[in-house]
Amino acid sequence: MSDLGYFSILTAFIISIYVIAVPLIGVRHDRRELIASAERGVEVLFFLISMASFALLYLFLVRDFQN
Repeated sequence: MSDLGYFSILTAFIISIYVIAVPLIGVRHDRRELIASAERGVEVLFFLISMASFALLYLFLVRDFQN
């Protein structure tokens, strides 16, 4: 379960870089599809961070303090 949280956070970090960079490129080149893609990326970030938080909460409740 801790691996799930770890990979969720790692994937969220990579997607957050995408979400920061792509709208800037979209605005600069006037491409609305890039801006819309970044907006959907924010929703993915919400899901990934929520999943990592629930994994952390679960591990806390079952008292799994390894790693």
